[in-house]
Amino acid sequence: MNLTNLTKGAIDTLFRLGGEFVKDVTYVRPPGANPDTGQVAGAEVRIGAKAIVPTYAPAGFALRNRGTARVVFKAADLAGVSVPAAGDYIVLPDGTRLNVTTARIDVTAQIWLLDTEESPSEDYGDLTAHGASADYGDVAAHTSEEDYGILFQQ
Repeated sequence: MNLTNLTKGAIDTLFRLGGEFVKDVTYVRPPGANPDTGQVAGAEVRIGAKAIVPTYAPAGFALRNRGTARVVFKAADLAGVSVPAAGDYIVLPDGTRLNVTTARIDVTAQIWLLDTEESPSEDYGDLTAHGASADYGDVAAHTSEEDYGILFQQ
């Protein structure tokens, strides 16, 4: 009995029959040094893959806090990332960002189990310059009242 082949068949079936839990997501490794792994990414790595992302917590997926989820990837789908780790994140189809807090691979090296937490950050996916902002004055010396520009002068 080959445990790896049995596990691979079960995983393929789970992803094929997962229904609403199987989603097309983007796994992102941001550029910079990762303090958990000691690895340095010179450029951002984005991988499109299918993952099991439960919308509620069925048995085996439950975590302590609301806003957290256990996300499952096939190990072959994350081959472009050396080792998934904390500091990476997942972008769901609706734009929700899930920060990876822990990553574990199963004993057969077939799936990654990622514990994640929902982030209030938004991922816009590019480095387009910021165009509009509020003008709250200038760099002149501070006066007795806050300087909110010409429109708010009394």
